[in-house]
Parts: sequence; C-alpha cells; structure tokens
Amino acid sequence: MNIKEPEVVIIQLIKNIPHKIKVTFYSGLIWGFLFHGYMILNKFTNQDDQNRIVDTLTSSHAISLGRWSLLFYRNLFDKVTMPWVNGLVAIICASIISCLIVSLFKIKNSINCILISGIIVGYPSLVGTMGYMFTVDAYMMAFLTSVIGIYLAVNCKNKWLSSIIAIILIAVAIGTYQLYLFTTITILFILVLLDTLEINNVIVNIKTGLRYIIIIISSYILYEVISRLFLQKYDRGLNSYLDMDTNGIGAVLAEPERLYRPYTQFIDFFLEYDYGTTVSNLLPTIYIGMVIIMLLMIITLIKKNKANSILNITLTMVLILLIPFVTALIYITTTNISDVSFRMVYSLAFVPVLFISILDRFIQLKIDNLTMSSGKNLINWASILMCGIIIFNQYLVDNKAYLLTGIAYEQAYSYWNNMMGRIEQNEEYTINMPIALVGNSFKSPYYKTYNRQFSCAKTTRPTLGGIADLSNIITSWSRYRFPYSYLGVESPIMTNPEGLEYFENPIVQEMPVYPLVGSMKVIDGVMVVKLSDS
Repeated sequence: MNIKEPEVVIIQLIKNIPHKIKVTFYSGLIWGFLFHGYMILNKFTNQDDQNRIVDTLTSSHAISLGRWSLLFYRNLFDKVTMPWVNGLVAIICASIISCLIVSLFKIKNSINCILISGIIVGYPSLVGTMGYMFTVDAYMMAFLTSVIGIYLAVNCKNKWLSSIIAIILIAVAIGTYQLYLFTTITILFILVLLDTLEINNVIVNIKTGLRYIIIIISSYILYEVISRLFLQKYDRGLNSYLDMDTNGIGAVLAEPERLYRPYTQFIDFFLEYDYGTTVSNLLPTIYIGMVIIMLLMIITLIKKNKANSILNITLTMVLILLIPFVTALIYITTTNISDVSFRMVYSLAFVPVLFISILDRFIQLKIDNLTMSSGKNLINWASILMCGIIIFNQYLVDNKAYLLTGIAYEQAYSYWNNMMGRIEQNEEYTINMPIALVGNSFKSPYYKTYNRQFSCAKTTRPTLGGIADLSNIITSWSRYRFPYSYLGVESPIMTNPEGLEYFENPIVQEMPVYPLVGSMKVIDGVMVVKLSDS
C-alpha cells in the first residue's frame, strides 16, 4: 500500500477544486467579514443569549422545541459563546453553502459566483441568527448538512442510495432548526425550474420534480417520527412556539386563507419593505426591473435551447407563478404572521440567487447579431449593478443592525448598573438578598429615558429577531439574567412569576414607581423594586 504524504494529498485536492468554487469560497469569506465582522469581534447579547454565555441548553428543552439534532451540533464545540469561534464557523459554513449552490445551479461566470456568495453570506437572515450567537454555528452547520443532502441527491449516479442519504441529512437539518425545511424546498424547486429552461422533456422534468417532492416528504416524515420518539422518551410535549404543536395540514384546512399568504407577503417583502437604509427607496424599482429582465431572459433561453414545446412552456410558466408561494411558504405555517422574523425567511434570499442563475445561463448564449449581442451585454451590466445594490443594501442593513445591538447592550448595561447601584446603597440591603422586580419595565419612566427607539428590530417587516434592542434585554422573562451574567451580581433576581406575588402587597401598592425615592423596600427579606403601577 502506497500512502502519500498529507502535504501532497492536500495540495492535490486544492488543485483539483474548480476555479469557480475557489472564487466563491474566498469571496464568501471576504463578504463574511465585511457583513458580520462587527458582530464576531464583539460580544453582544439578546434575551436568550444572556443565559447562554455558558450554554445551558438542556436535552429536554431542545426536544420540546422539536430540535433533537441541535444537541449533536452543539456538542461539536465548547459550550461557551465565543463570537470569534461561533461566528467564524457560521461564515465558513455559509461560504461552503455558496460553493455548493454555485455547483448545483451550474454557475460558470466568476462575477456571478461572487454575487451569489454575497447574497447568501450577507442576507439579513444570517444577521438574525447571529443574534443567537450561542447556537449560530449549529444552525449554519445544519443548513450546510441540508445542502449537502441536496447535492448528493442531484449529483450521485446511484439515485436510490443518494436519495436515502439526502432524506436522512435533510431530516437532521430540520431537527436542528425546522425553518431549513423551507430553504431546502426552495433550492430543489429552483433546480427543477432551471431544468425546464434547458431540457425540453416534460416527462423527465416532472419525474425529477416528483423525486424531489418524495425526498422532502420523506425527510419531514422521518423528522416527525424521530421527534415523537424523543418526546416520548423525555416525556415532553411539543412546544407551542410558532404554533409547532398545532401546525400541519389540518391547520391549513381550518384556515384556507393561509394559502394566499405567501403571495401577499412576498409582494409586501419585495415591494413595500423598508430596510431603513439610504438605498431602500431604490429596492422596489430594482426588484420590478429584475422581474422584467428575468422574464426576457427566460423567453430567450427557451427559444435558444429549443425547450419550447407547449407542455414544457406550460410547466415553466406554472413554476414561475409558484416562485412566491414556494419561497414564502413559511407564512402558511403560523397563525400570527408577525411571529415570522428575518432569520426564518432565508428562502427569500434565493429569489435574487435564481435571477443570477438565469443571468449566468443567458450570458453564455452565443449570439451572432451585433445589436442583440450588445443588448445581452447591456442586460448583463444592468443585472450586475442591480445585484450589487442589493448586496450593498445588505451590507448597510447588517452593520446597522449590529451597531444597534451594541447600543442596546450599552443601554442595558447602564440601565441595570444604575439600578443595582441604587439597590446596594439601600440601608436595608444585605449581600445575596433576593431581589423582586415588580411591574412592567416598559411602563417605567426610567425605561423611556434609556430606550431611544434606535433599533431597526422595531421598524422592519419582518423583524430582525435576535438582534436586540433594550426591550429585548429587560423583558419579564429574561431581565433576571443580565445582572448575573454581565454585572457579576450575586443576589438572585426573581423570575416574573415569583415577583408578581408581591404586586398585590398593600405596601407595594403604596410605593412610588422606580426611580423615585421609596420605590425600593425590603419586604420579608426580599428587596422589592416597583417598576410600574400595572
């Protein structure tokens, strides 16, 4: 047996990587630092991350959320939230995902490879996920697992074996974060649509689509079976978060109007959505322009590739009409649309990716007519410019969100530091005395002093969930964590249910609201701080 030196093998492997894949990966890393460097070089927090500096995610809690494979990914790294580690892993995963997408969608032009990596790595869905830094590495590794499953299903010669492996990998990805089901569906959908532009065989295209549908359904069934087994083992029920305990075909049948939501939300997202940046007013016009150009390119590709049978054109038209439904499919799964945050709509990033994929095929066409050739080049330049503006907009949105997260952290630090200073100066206070925060923080005049309403999380549709503003950090379900985790306060701060017991106390009823004098009193050995009158 001739075993080669590691250096020789590694160098050979690198040499064998196609140029376009190298371009995609390296540009993905560069985009990653431009988009997310601010976050991974600092340590900010949100409502959940306050309790996850040292990750305390329990098996039973993960199971109740339907995320049984999350624990596997979390165990790959130290259970300490380290942005430079977790964030960097996420960027590397996003870059590799971009490479696989470039390969799956058969992108040839290097500029288009760079654009695709910019869209995928910089899309604000990753920003929302970065807010949950303690688990962003696991989520992105799960997303990568799903795309690897798709890649194997598409490229392996043994379709049966590759399909089985894909089903398992996709189920594992869904078992980490259910929303990757929708990105998986979107990617497979785009693959079928791109095939109809090149293969003039409806039977083949439909068979391919049916195979992908079977893979998706089988993956989801496998996910559900494993979830039920874990729930039974841990004697837990499925959490009601995002209607996970009631979702399904029955929920859609009970509210058939949900079937229209993807279209209305898709239109709202691309044509009415306010990113809150200096280029936001251009975006609706750009998206309309992209639709017009994309339709022109599709018509040209069908003609040039002779994929113009009536049946194939009909199939292509049906798939085009389904683009909003498939990419915004998540909106039919929840009762309350406002529960859908940006990290949950990664599938919408593949709308511009689809545009770039069609553009790549369009510019490869050989056109002899000088006028038509010039027109093709003009479309190419216009498309690159539009995609560049979209990516630049993502750059602004991402870094604005991270800046505001930093401001929220500073606000929270000042808010809690001042409050703890007042508590410790109280003559009745003793070391390690329990503290009860009574009332609603948001109704306190002191809260209004600190919360300057900077956060884009309050002005975007959908929200950049996970990116904190002050209200996230001092909510009733998380406000006891920040002083302990970030200020080193040893006194236990009661959770909201415990603190509410003091609200009906006559002494508390007569107390003024914090920060007024007399808003703090020791009652039965507990330092009670009244935050509001209701």
